[in-house]
Amino acid sequence: MKEAYFQKIRGILILGVVFIHCMFICNNAIDNCISIIIRTFCNLAVPTFIFLSAYFFNFQKYKNDSKKYLINKIKRLIIPLFLWNIIYYGLNYKNSSIIDLITFETAPQLYYIVVLIQLILLTPLLDKGLKNSKVKFLLYCVTPVTLLLYRILCISFNYTFPLYKLFFSHWLIYYLIGLEARNKKRITKNKLIRLSSVMIVGGGVICYNLAIYYFIDFKYAITQMNCVNMIFSIFVFKFILDNKHKTNESFLSKVGDRSFGIFFIHIFIKKILNKLFIILKISNIFNIQLIFIIITSILVYLVSYFTIVIFSKITKGKFDLLFGFK
Repeated sequence: MKEAYFQKIRGILILGVVFIHCMFICNNAIDNCISIIIRTFCNLAVPTFIFLSAYFFNFQKYKNDSKKYLINKIKRLIIPLFLWNIIYYGLNYKNSSIIDLITFETAPQLYYIVVLIQLILLTPLLDKGLKNSKVKFLLYCVTPVTLLLYRILCISFNYTFPLYKLFFSHWLIYYLIGLEARNKKRITKNKLIRLSSVMIVGGGVICYNLAIYYFIDFKYAITQMNCVNMIFSIFVFKFILDNKHKTNESFLSKVGDRSFGIFFIHIFIKKILNKLFIILKISNIFNIQLIFIIITSILVYLVSYFTIVIFSKITKGKFDLLFGFK
């Protein structure tokens, strides 16, 4: 039985993922600035999902039968990955290429699964490496160095290099922290200090992103691939663990139970809703584009969840593993 507290966290995180994929550049600076503020918190979603994946890596089951445990974890990821990759390729066949199919670029969210598979396969080596102080230091340097070099290249050439998200090196530090977090005791007991530290760092990140938007470009202000977002994510990881408590099941925790499925299906739901909006000319109703983005995100979030629940009930869960709904 999964803890309701962490399932609530997942329920919030998946809303962040949905918002990221419903977001677009608005026509006015005020909407864009507010979008950047919201996006700053949404950018915590993927790093935190990676952190939680490592945090809940069951080393006891791994020690009992390492081969079986790893195969089961990879199978749970790879089956829906291939299925949804083919589905999205079919939906985007006019705009997608065979290269997109091979590299799992048929939909913007699939890279996460590719990264997670790499990290899970590397877990035995990472676990050994973390026990050696010198190797541990080098491992922790991988992500900040990679992100820094990548950002310098992007800004220098004003070009976003393809497939950059697919490499585990950009995300490794979040997984390492998750692997180590199980054995660390809570340090900060004062709730005010915990919340204040996160808000201060978050405020600094927001100011940084707004400055990037003003002086450089919007796309660099919203990216999660930078060292500033990495630092903010680490503070949030600590806040999540320090704030851990027993809680009752709620709608958010139920959404968290289905977050893996929502992750796969939400782009599909978004495409359907977008076509419906065009037919009904709903987007023209909203003078403020940001309101349209927020409403679309909430609708995609809710429709994705209830689609999975209804589908699972109708099929009695027979296809949940296939589609990643379980």
